[in-house]
Amino acid sequence: MDDLHNENFENNFESQIKKIETLINNKNYVDALKDCLNLEKEYPFSAELFFMIARVYKNLSQFDSAETYYNKVISINPDHPDTLNNLGNIFNAKGRAKEAINLFQKVILLVPTAPQPYSNIAQSYLLLGDYEKGIKFSEKAIELSPNFIDAYLTLAKSQIRGNFYKDALNTVSKCLDFDHKNQELLQLFTNILLYNPISEYDFALDKKIELLFDNNDFGKIFPILLLRMEIHPDMSALLSQIDNINSREDVIKAVEKAVKIPFLMEILESGLNSNIKIEKLLTELRKVILYNRDSLINNKNIIKFQKCLTLQCFNNEFAFAQTDEENKIIQKLEKDLKTKADKNQVIPSLDLLCLSSYKQISDFDWIRSILYDEEIEQVFKLVVSEPMLERSIKPLLNSISTIEDETSKMVEAQYSDSPYPRWSYIPKNDELTLDFFIKTKNLKLAKTIENLQNPPDILIAGCGTGVQSISVAQQFPRSNVLALDLSKSSLAYALRKTKELGISNINYVHGDILDLNKIDKKFDIIHCTGVLHHMRSPSQGLECLIETLKEDGLMKLGLYSNIARTEINKVRNLIKKNKIPFTNNSIHSFRQNMINNDHILINEFNTSIDFFSLSGFRDLYFNIQETQYNIPEIKKIINNYNLHFCGFEFQHNLHDVAFKEMFPDTNSEQILENWDVFEKHNKNTFFNMYQFWIQK
Repeated sequence: MDDLHNENFENNFESQIKKIETLINNKNYVDALKDCLNLEKEYPFSAELFFMIARVYKNLSQFDSAETYYNKVISINPDHPDTLNNLGNIFNAKGRAKEAINLFQKVILLVPTAPQPYSNIAQSYLLLGDYEKGIKFSEKAIELSPNFIDAYLTLAKSQIRGNFYKDALNTVSKCLDFDHKNQELLQLFTNILLYNPISEYDFALDKKIELLFDNNDFGKIFPILLLRMEIHPDMSALLSQIDNINSREDVIKAVEKAVKIPFLMEILESGLNSNIKIEKLLTELRKVILYNRDSLINNKNIIKFQKCLTLQCFNNEFAFAQTDEENKIIQKLEKDLKTKADKNQVIPSLDLLCLSSYKQISDFDWIRSILYDEEIEQVFKLVVSEPMLERSIKPLLNSISTIEDETSKMVEAQYSDSPYPRWSYIPKNDELTLDFFIKTKNLKLAKTIENLQNPPDILIAGCGTGVQSISVAQQFPRSNVLALDLSKSSLAYALRKTKELGISNINYVHGDILDLNKIDKKFDIIHCTGVLHHMRSPSQGLECLIETLKEDGLMKLGLYSNIARTEINKVRNLIKKNKIPFTNNSIHSFRQNMINNDHILINEFNTSIDFFSLSGFRDLYFNIQETQYNIPEIKKIINNYNLHFCGFEFQHNLHDVAFKEMFPDTNSEQILENWDVFEKHNKNTFFNMYQFWIQK
């Protein structure tokens, strides 16, 4: 009977362990921990259970508890390699890299052919700033396991920290040959592309860059691709010949080269050109094609190029310069096409594309009934059908209230006239649990999240055209996401894109943050980035958000940095000094004057991607209302409202790396004074915005 009892005892234990393993594999760490701690009451001396509990705590980023349970395992089995290895990882995470090295060295003695401890000890040396040893041990791990992704990642990070960008690029390129779907690797590849100085065109990289397009994660590298493209031999030749592209033959030869330049057509079709030299080339090509369209009407290369150029002009809201002669031709072309439409004649593709590259043709009454060739059907859908659909959506949107605040009315008018930003792509985001989300963001919470709903109720306060609301809805597909914005034009754009992507858990609502109390609902998570600084009273807006946030809830805020916007402010002051009106024509003219006088006004700090569309340019320089901050002011806000700072969020980890070199102490990133010092030494750190998380 004793044997049978022991067998049942063991079977019950094993079945419980398998159940917990399933929960861990599904990243349901909260339930896994509850089951583990209940099981510990029955099996209080199990090293296997202690190891599993430690794993769960580690995945929850509760490192003190994880350390406690790993030490319990060691008290039973001092030479357990996995425990020593994992405890070393805990020490790395807690900033105790020297202690971690001792543990990893012991693991290497126990299992000298295992690659993992070599990779982990490399991570320790990386944390200590000893990049040479980080590189050495990473290379040893790769020698033992040539396809070991973690080792490649640590090697590349060590090379980046040591400013060996070319070596890092080679490392990542090699790794992508056998693991081209690894998200962390693709992200690292993106970061290296963004910060690797470009001196010559590397044709071998083209195939690797295609992976980012395949992964639908290419938008952020468009600017660097354009800089890289600038030194492509064919683009260099075109840029040097801009003033000589005058005739039909000239433009045919130029377009033949342009359509073959890697990624140029994709960028024109799907995003924004952000290179002034290339803009000047595109502006000239558009003009010469317009002048010679009658003799180019059947040229396939010209039509292929003009399709992409038309979409580019639509995306940038017709920001390119145009001459009086072009305007006269366009006016005549518009009348001619209207006549053809009235007579039910088929409109030549190139004629319609040329007109569409200068004007928003969805505004024309006659455009609804035209006959056109199917070769431009996709372009017609994007520049005509979709804007018309958005107009039909606007009256159907729900509103929580009528906009009453005068500043809110002005901001509403701005973003209704210029929805911002236009976008045509979005990376797919994997589903996350709330605890795993907190871990991936590396947030340091003041309280646990046990009181929050899981999946959480989420508010996007100021959703604009939907990029953020869609990303969040993908991460939490079981959540209810409420997306609020002042601009019905932006909301209509967001709703159309949301339906295109098949996302069903977002409720778009028109309204003002000041009227959130009319919703009568509290949220677990609130996102409000790029909104408060456009309000008459940002503090009043923040109070409304705090009132809507649940106890222990999390909120992400985005505020402009006055240090990062120094160069932008110089331009804004010039606008104010010259009393330039905030009209579309004035904005367009001022932008062109900046380009014509680029030696005075244009530099890397004030030509962000926003410079290259009219709505972005307006948002950047001609905003109706804008408040800017510094870090001491942010700290004061956090203290005044009894909030807890959980951490800054960046699009990449390169600022984190540089910050840790300046402030290596554990949790130094939680001290706002440190970031104030860091920003003053690195004025571009928060160029986009201060984006940070707080907890109520």
